[in-house]
Amino acid sequence: MITIKPGVTIDESELEFEYMRSPGPGGQNVNKVSTAVRLRFDVASSQTIPQSIKKRLNALAGNRITKDGVLLIEASGFRTRRRNRQDAIDRLKELVEEASSPPKPRRKTKPTLRSQKKRLEIKKRGDMNQSSKRDTEKTCRCGNDRNSAWIVPKPSYSTFGWILVGIGISHPPVEIRFECDKCGEVFERIDDPKILKTHTYR
Repeated sequence: MITIKPGVTIDESELEFEYMRSPGPGGQNVNKVSTAVRLRFDVASSQTIPQSIKKRLNALAGNRITKDGVLLIEASGFRTRRRNRQDAIDRLKELVEEASSPPKPRRKTKPTLRSQKKRLEIKKRGDMNQSSKRDTEKTCRCGNDRNSAWIVPKPSYSTFGWILVGIGISHPPVEIRFECDKCGEVFERIDDPKILKTHTYR
């Protein structure tokens, strides 16, 4: 029996070995003596490993396992048949050992304050884009849309702001309404201080 780890073994009689000429190192014997090894292990029919390990082994092996459930491992890195045979067995043991360890269950982690803020900012930005799109598609009673020349920005100021603007000093508004200059219908209101700082009027 080949011991993988405590409680996990493989019956060596379930392994088949095929020998062939090696393309690797071999000195004078290269391409003359069959030193390369192909190990065959019928995972699907194995009586020594449980079904749970078989399932994970199939996933780990990838294209090294046939559609019939036979695992193939080739070894040709050494100059002797014995060492290549042992190398193939060692690689099989590593693969089965990895498959015998069930994946750790994923633990739910609490989102950080930074990630929550970022998610809210992205959501707010998306809501603003949707609102802007709806405003663009909207038409007023006159039949004008958001891109019409009749839709003009109309700022509103605080009392102090009106005084400054009245004497020719630039000052940001407290609100900007985009409305139709003909019928007065409002398309959009902007009251975000960060945006309003970029809109100064005299």
